Amino acid sequence: MAFSEGLAFTDDGRLFESTGRYGESPVRLIDPVVGRVIQERALDPGDFGEGLTAVGDTLVQLTWRESSV
Repeated sequence: MAFSEGLAFTDDGRLFESTGRYGESPVRLIDPVVGRVIQERALDPGDFGEGLTAVGDTLVQLTWRESSV
């Protein structure tokens, strides 16, 4: 199960999705026609994925980490 936190289209038409879930927050390359995951890269398990944007050929993702303070 994935909770979409951010979607970004790149200039060349690729669709990326940032998902948020404790211990499982990957950034995924998605086929925009059928919604199939083409590629996925996991974040550190302590980071919670949030928003996502494309700046040129670079993806920028916001993450959140719960403080124990």
